[in-house]
Amino acid sequence: MSTKEFHITEIISVVTGKAVAISYVDGIHGFLEFMCGERIYTPQIPRAIRTCAPYLLEQFPMLKGEEAEGVTERTLKQWAAAVEEKYGAMLPVKPLPAGVYAHIDPLTELESMKDSSRH
Repeated sequence: MSTKEFHITEIISVVTGKAVAISYVDGIHGFLEFMCGERIYTPQIPRAIRTCAPYLLEQFPMLKGEEAEGVTERTLKQWAAAVEEKYGAMLPVKPLPAGVYAHIDPLTELESMKDSSRH
């Protein structure tokens, strides 16, 4: 299983579920696509995060207490510099094992989200 290096803020974004990546949503998209092994559409991001977060914590147990609390657009760069110093800027990430991320057609998934919000 090959690894690929990603910025610590992208990893923390997925672990915490908070958008604190200095690459913003584009970086998180690419990161999730690597982890899941397929294209991830915006409505699929929450499910991909829920699937990937436990595997990231297995790879990087030192992030278990990381909460990214109080990070704002104004403080993002300062916070990112601090976590880079603490953990390193780039970390090698392994993708999910085959079959862990269930492929669901993006339109089907979107429709099911709409249906569940009606109840």
